[in-house]
Amino acid sequence: MGGDSVRTNLDLGLWPLVIITVRDAASVADFDAVFTRYEREVFSRRERYVSITNISMMEGVPNAQIRKHLAEWMGRHEAYVGRWALGNSTVIRSPLVRGALTALYWIQKPPTAQTSHGTLREAVEWGLAALDQEGIPRPANVDSWFEAQTQLGRGAA
Repeated sequence: MGGDSVRTNLDLGLWPLVIITVRDAASVADFDAVFTRYEREVFSRRERYVSITNISMMEGVPNAQIRKHLAEWMGRHEAYVGRWALGNSTVIRSPLVRGALTALYWIQKPPTAQTSHGTLREAVEWGLAALDQEGIPRPANVDSWFEAQTQLGRGAA
């Protein structure tokens, strides 16, 4: 998947880092498409991984309908995520929104470590450190992956 018309993308190019990118105007159907791939291509592996949700290219946050849909999907898969995911970092440009997300995690404890970062690079570095901590080999192609993402305009900086 690529190009500016894609509003959600699942990238497994840095496995065991799993990166979901969301652009403005993503719909419930867009999320369903990426979640179908996630279930098929991530869950089926039954391997430890780190997820990164990149919403840095959005002007705000997903609307209430989408947030509800996301919460329902996460609730249905909480046991799997708790077993296999090492954690998630959400990439958000706004420090205020990152702070609100942190506060939300204090109230509603997720099944895995959660953090937020201002850039995709920071989130990937956090994910690599989580892999290191668990003794899971890092992907070898991080630098070339960043170069490609930056050229595609996917918020890699």
